[in-house]
Amino acid sequence: MAATTLNIEKITVDQLPAAMRLAWAGGQVLCIWGPPGTAKSSVCHQTAVADYGNGTMGYIESRPSHWDISDVRGVPYFEGDYTVFKIPNEFPRVERDGESGVWLIDEPFQASPSVTNTLSQLLTPQADGKHRLGDYVLPDGWHIVMCTNRPEDKSATQRVGAHIMNRLVHVEVVATVKGWLPWAKANGIRDEVMYYLRAKEEAAQRHDPATVASPTLRTWEKVSRILDVPADPDIRRALICGAVGSADGTEFCLYMDILPSLPSIGQIEADPDGTQVPDEVSHRYALIGMMVRRVGVVNIDALSQYMSRMSGEFQVLFWVEACERHDVLRHTDAFVRHEIATKHLRVD
Repeated sequence: MAATTLNIEKITVDQLPAAMRLAWAGGQVLCIWGPPGTAKSSVCHQTAVADYGNGTMGYIESRPSHWDISDVRGVPYFEGDYTVFKIPNEFPRVERDGESGVWLIDEPFQASPSVTNTLSQLLTPQADGKHRLGDYVLPDGWHIVMCTNRPEDKSATQRVGAHIMNRLVHVEVVATVKGWLPWAKANGIRDEVMYYLRAKEEAAQRHDPATVASPTLRTWEKVSRILDVPADPDIRRALICGAVGSADGTEFCLYMDILPSLPSIGQIEADPDGTQVPDEVSHRYALIGMMVRRVGVVNIDALSQYMSRMSGEFQVLFWVEACERHDVLRHTDAFVRHEIATKHLRVD
């Protein structure tokens, strides 16, 4: 696979749903390239739920690296004088999976050449506009999308023929914290992780194929799940380092250790003008996360007054997150004062 060159455009994770929908509308199969842990598969599932989550939704994930040729072509049997093939059970069927849905074929280029060459028949619509493989016809309301790692990620990707690449529409996805946050909020990622990565975006995605643990959006999700469970601090620290690597794991644990020393919500409510404002950027993000969890109509004046002592960037972040949780805050006097004070930061 070393000879493959990704001469394609890069898009962010939050642009991926629109790219998938455009490809599907044109009857094309989208192949999404990107390093491990960039939420490619998760976004595909989330988009399927958003588009087809009406009770008739279908969603199937297949991993051809587990297949042999009979799993993709079907098991042969005799019908009179002819050989025919059983349709593989994993392929979408209307009567079982619904009239519409998304079929994610994950890491197709880790499969053997015989599997990928056979599967390639499904990738291009034939003269009648149908996607076919032998006697199998993909239901009209179903769409195929592929996700794969890049050659340089050393993820056991096989060399794939140009004739297969030519049947696909390709994009490369890049991980950004901003693009990942909507998914993170919808899937219960802890505020501590989200606000840490806002402050340390360079730590969000540093996949290193030479190490067993490195920070990616996938491994930060693991960190969040580890934090969900009460545990001995030393054991928790070891598992966090085992998810994102010792360097990033240790730095994150140090960040967690300072959270109890930050000003409390009670202190801010009692003295918004005198309570200390942290100097460290990551501490400010952490404090905003704590404030957003506790904000309401009752304390918004005090919290807003405290936030006015930070730079406009942090003020805007606080208000965006606060109003996302409580839309009623948009109708407060504090919000009006904030809008006037930060008007110069907005682009019309």
